[in-house]
Parts: sequence; C-alpha cells; structure tokens
Amino acid sequence: MKKRNVTFFLALGISYLAFVSYKTGPANNGYDCTGAETGLGNPTGCAGAGCHGNTATTGITLAVEVDTVGGTPVTQYKPGVTYTIKISGTNTTANILPKYGFQAAVIKGSAAVQTPVNAGTLQQAGLPAGVAYRSASPGNYVCNIVEHSSPLNPTTGTGGNGTTYVQSFTWTAPAAGTGTVSVWAVLNAVNNDLTNSSADKWNTNHISLTEMVAPAAPPVALFSVSPNDTICAGTPLSFTDQSYNTPTSWSWTFTGANTPTSTSQNPTNIIYNVAGTYTVKLTATNGSGSDTETHVIKVNALPSTTVTVAGANLSVPNTFASYQWYRNAALINGATNNTYTAASNGLYFVKVTNASGCVNNSDTANITTLAVGNIANSKDISLYPNPNEGIFTLRGMTGMNENTATIEISDVTGRIIKTEKLKLDNGAFEQLVKLDNSLAKAFYIVKFATASQRYVIPFEKK
Repeated sequence: MKKRNVTFFLALGISYLAFVSYKTGPANNGYDCTGAETGLGNPTGCAGAGCHGNTATTGITLAVEVDTVGGTPVTQYKPGVTYTIKISGTNTTANILPKYGFQAAVIKGSAAVQTPVNAGTLQQAGLPAGVAYRSASPGNYVCNIVEHSSPLNPTTGTGGNGTTYVQSFTWTAPAAGTGTVSVWAVLNAVNNDLTNSSADKWNTNHISLTEMVAPAAPPVALFSVSPNDTICAGTPLSFTDQSYNTPTSWSWTFTGANTPTSTSQNPTNIIYNVAGTYTVKLTATNGSGSDTETHVIKVNALPSTTVTVAGANLSVPNTFASYQWYRNAALINGATNNTYTAASNGLYFVKVTNASGCVNNSDTANITTLAVGNIANSKDISLYPNPNEGIFTLRGMTGMNENTATIEISDVTGRIIKTEKLKLDNGAFEQLVKLDNSLAKAFYIVKFATASQRYVIPFEKK
C-alpha cells in the first residue's frame, strides 16, 4: 500500500519524521489495492514505489471466507441474504509485524477487470473500531471498499511468527440474476516504524461465489409410510418424503390422527386410535410451485374381551386367533387356550389376537379365594372398602406375641407404591391407609408382614 512522507520542522532543531499518510486507509487517499480493478493505475497490494514492499509474499498467508449465520462457509449466495465476510491473515515470517491494515471489495464476475461493477452491499455502519467503509471515488477507484481507518492490532500474538490478523464485516448479496461474484482482499502486516520498510509484508487473495438459482420446475409430491398402510389401532406411523425437484416446504394432513397436521419433511409418531379408513395428504412446495399426493391408511380395530370367573376357572370367548394368559403381569408358560384354571390368588388377564393380527389385553380378574403358595391366607386380615378410591382400612388379628408389622403396597408389576410400619396391640390392629390422589385407577396388592406371618390382599382403586 503506497505511503507519502510529510516533513515536520521542530522549533528546537530540524528533524525528520516519516508520517504514514495512508494509515487512515489507502482508499481514503486515492487507491484501491485489492487487485479487483485493473484501470486508473491503482496498485495491487503495495506493489510500486514508496511502499512497504514491492511484491506480495507467501510469508503472509491470506484467506477470504464468506459465512452464513453461525459461521458456516459457503461457495454460493442466495440473492438478498446477508452474509459475513471474514479476512484472515497469518505471519509465517521471522519479521516482527505488530500492526496491520486491509482492504476488501466485492465485484461482479470471477476475474479482475478494468472497470469492475460492485456486487451487493458492504456493511457501512457499526463496523469494528479502526475499520471504515469507503464508497467509490470517481477518477481514483471504482470499487466500494471496507478497509482499516487506523493501524489495527493483531487478533492473536504480538507480531512474531504465528501472529494472526482477522477482521469480519457483513455483506448483503445482490439481486437475483447477478450471477457469479468475487470477493477481493489485501492484507498488509507492518513493523509500525513509520517508514517505507521492506520488512513489512503483504498478500492478496480472492474467492468466487455462484448464485443460487431457484428450481426450474415445481416439485412432484411423493411419500412412503412405515411400517405399513394397513395397521392396528394405536400403531405409530412414520412418513418419509420422496418428492422430486427439491421441495422447500411440506404440508401434511392426517385427518383422524393424534397429530392432524405437520410441516416436517418426515413426520413420525402419527397414531390412529380408532378403526377406519383414512386419507393422508402431502403438499410439497418450492419456489416454482406445489404438488399434492394422497395415500389411504386402513386401521383395524383392536380385539376386546372380558374374563368370566367361575371359582378358579377363567375363560374368554373362543373367537380369537390366539391367547396368552398372565398373572400379576407375568406370562404364564403354556397358558395359550381361551380358558385357564388359576392355581393361586392374583390378578389375571389374557392377551388375545384377532383375525387382523391385532393384539390387546382383556380386562383383569382378581382371584382372592385361593391359597397363595407358602404365603398365609388373608382370612385374619380384612381390607375395606374394596374397591376404593385410594383410602381404605386394614383391620385384623395376628399372633399374640406380635408387636410390629410392615405394610407394603405395590402395583401388579411389583413396583412399590407405599410402605408403612405400625404397632400391634397384642396382635390386634386397625390402620387407615391413604394413597396419593394421582395414583392411576388399577389393581394393587397389599403385603402385610409380621415377624412370623405374611398376608397378601389384592384391591382395586377405582
């Protein structure tokens, strides 16, 4: 970058001070040094007489980058969108270069020309300290410039090898139809001794950006469904967009589902809880238009049945494709008929499969009149009311020598809901139990234990 010297005369003697008139920026003094324009005699970088150095040097590595919001580099631009231009230099020489200056311009096309055309809009206000915007100066330079307005400090380091010089500012891309543009920059790292020293180093670089063009044709909507388009009620579905011609937005309609609409490209967890036939619609859209595709989903009903209890004998209608019985939520091996004879107390249900392959559980039968293996019968303990709303009384008599007991309440899966300890009066007790109001309506089990006895009493919370 060129310098001009101004001589100062001091009252106490004559001395000479080399004052860098271009420290407020080359463009401000008549030069565009980015190399973007070849007319008007402007130098590229600092090539020419009276400059820091006559030729560019690889000792100053220079990168030009255009980023989206978030710092992602791009090689294309979308018309009218604002990007960040980042100029990054590194000193790889042995010279101590603690200050720097720079210039940047954006022009149409990918090559320097005699009279370039500015492309887009460079940031003009709110620039970093020591950085300014300069509009083109007729007869001096054609490009609009962002440059240093005073010597700038390094970003990292103090001037030696490895010191970095980084500046960022925004640029708004030009209107559609501009075509390829290029970003040009020069960076000059100096020793700041206020002389035209060949120890100062500079380099230039530029990059090209192509214009993003809207699709030439509207999309053709198409999608698939998983796991199938014939399902059982309550089965979650996933939809995958397979549309052609690069849609940019999607509008789904799932009439009758738990999620009636979606704008996701690939919606998931779409559930139909009621049997029937439903139409799914996708409208895919891009800058050139839209298209709609429909698909039919058939939802089969879940089976429904009630367990009939006759003593220890349990049964459901013999109208299903398959059966599997459970006690206290645990599978009973070999219990695969429509009937089952209970061998112990517990909560029983059967999982049935209908002709459509849909599976569901029956209601639950509570068997309380049978012995429970090595667990004592609860004939000496009463729980009332049963069913209840989560508040009930335990009353009974255990052995005369029993002084304490433990009450444990669990659900049918074995998860413990509540535990209490109580004192016995010569084996007698009466205890009011209150459960959390938020506890779900279901069957639960009370385990009442003393040092020598154990009782199990199922009950239903309604």
